[in-house]
Amino acid sequence: QPLLGDGGNIHVDGATVSVIDWEAGGAGGVPLGDLLPFLLRSESVLAAGGDDHEACVAAALELAKGRAPRSAHVFGSVRRYLSALDIDPGLAGPLALLIWQEVADDAQRQRSRVPGGPPGAPSWAVSVAQAWADDPELAGDWPAVTRG
Repeated sequence: QPLLGDGGNIHVDGATVSVIDWEAGGAGGVPLGDLLPFLLRSESVLAAGGDDHEACVAAALELAKGRAPRSAHVFGSVRRYLSALDIDPGLAGPLALLIWQEVADDAQRQRSRVPGGPPGAPSWAVSVAQAWADDPELAGDWPAVTRG
């Protein structure tokens, strides 16, 4: 089963985004654990104009840094989500780091179950998680989401 954050179960057709078999959805998870991977994956595919791995990773990071036309939509969605759960927006950064690590770990576990071992290229989620953790504009308190 594809994992939501890995993008294997997200179908983008023009301006329509669909989630197919959201296996990881459910109550009691990490706040933003459902929204953030879905939102950045679907928006990055739209921004990149397709599913090219490097282009989608770059687009996701630009969205998260506030440099893309749809960044305001991403930040607004994150803020509304946190507000609905009465979570301080200042926690968005630490939650995002936790989520990306969890999604990357899940993607790695799933890929390791494939006969013959994991494929050579990292998944989208793993690439985003690694870049996110190494980027001072995203790691820590994720200032772009709280600025605006």
